[in-house]
Amino acid sequence: MPVGRCVLSAGLIWTLSVSAALAQSHRPVVAVFDIEDKTSRFDQQAIRQLSDYLRARVAAGGAFQVVPSGQLKERLVEQKKESYKDCYDQQCQIEIGREVAAQKSLATQIVEVGGECALMTTLYDLKRATSDGSATEKSGCGQEALVGAVEKTVAALSRTLREPGEGSRSVKKEPGTLRLDGLPPGAEVLVDGVSRGRAPLHAALELPAGDHRVLVRASGHRPWKKQVIAFPGLTHREKVSLQAVATITVGTDPPGAAVFLDGERRGTTPVPLELDVGRRHALRLEQEGCTPIVEEVTVRGDTRLSYRLDPKPRRSRNEWFGAELFIGGTTGGAPTDDTTGSTEAGGLALGLNVRLFTLKWPFFYWSILNLAPGLVSRSTGQSFHTLVETEAGSQLHFGHRDQHQLRFGVGFGMSGELPHCPDNGCSYGVLHVSLAASYLYQTAGRFFFGAGIRMVVPVTHNLFADSGATATYPGVLFLATLPIGWASLH
Repeated sequence: MPVGRCVLSAGLIWTLSVSAALAQSHRPVVAVFDIEDKTSRFDQQAIRQLSDYLRARVAAGGAFQVVPSGQLKERLVEQKKESYKDCYDQQCQIEIGREVAAQKSLATQIVEVGGECALMTTLYDLKRATSDGSATEKSGCGQEALVGAVEKTVAALSRTLREPGEGSRSVKKEPGTLRLDGLPPGAEVLVDGVSRGRAPLHAALELPAGDHRVLVRASGHRPWKKQVIAFPGLTHREKVSLQAVATITVGTDPPGAAVFLDGERRGTTPVPLELDVGRRHALRLEQEGCTPIVEEVTVRGDTRLSYRLDPKPRRSRNEWFGAELFIGGTTGGAPTDDTTGSTEAGGLALGLNVRLFTLKWPFFYWSILNLAPGLVSRSTGQSFHTLVETEAGSQLHFGHRDQHQLRFGVGFGMSGELPHCPDNGCSYGVLHVSLAASYLYQTAGRFFFGAGIRMVVPVTHNLFADSGATATYPGVLFLATLPIGWASLH
């Protein structure tokens, strides 16, 4: 081959290579993110296939260089620590696009409007963090129809790049419109942080196609926020419902109480709180050494709430003195040597049980000495009854000031009746077990009172009968009691 021809060929090859490199360098690098399905019609596999097809068509169009999907997914997993499919918001895609050295990012959504699907794509310039253009293609909701929409969208996006000798040509950005219903007079409407006027709005708001943050705020109401999507040539309607609020100031005597509203701490008194009008709120006030205050609050307007915190009452430690007036009945007893099966008739019991000293702990008590004299009236006559015992049991405190008590006790001692005896007299002694339950109310002072029941069950017969006297099993006593007494406090 002649030398001149070889030199010409080498020069031609070098020129073509340089031209190709220059052409390559003028093609922006774009990070194509997975398609976001806002219709919930498609499974993950179908979305993955459409996303891969979108990347392939963008790369094949010749207008862009596409970041390899493996590199993009790897960076997403590193940054998000979750599935790369979670990165759908604009800020995340811009950050990740910069991480992989892309110049632009492509966000794509499948949306449904009026029974039809549409493919919405937005191209972002990562350097300026602004939109470079968008395209929307309506189609059916089948996978084949969306494939066709991908083709048209990629062709439209390719025209957004500047071509040699021509000005910049971009996809036509036809706006959508937004109507807000239910705006209270004077409410201010902000879209993407920019004020668009106050109610009443006499015309729908024009918005560029894509996602927008809408905020409505009005005096005396809680702000209303919504993320809306504007579709080219379509009107989007939203019903605005603003919750009226009122400010209450909570004060306490003494001040400095912790304030909890609906379980969340909101500071210490005095403190202003913003509450929803007409809604029930749980308010709790706490201060060390004081009884907590808990109540439901429903407000209709601005107001002030004042509370007095009472010192927390101390549980009664010991009872110096207590008494129980009792009244009840007894079953009939029987002689121990009776072979006829006869028994004495039951009768009415009335008397007073004196508690001389009771020791108390958080959940237990011990009445050292109970002395209960009384009368038992039967059809055969009246007899004097007395009871001596010691009693122990458990006690439960409840109420927000621990002012209520429940007691359950078991006693053991000696009791019996002293009937009319012959001149030579008689003695007696019956061992018994008693079961008692009572409710007590502790007043703000040191007094307590309540009501209860008691059952006295003999476990032996008359142990100390005189010679000639008949030993008997006395009857079981069933008593209703009215306790009252004086307690020491700790």
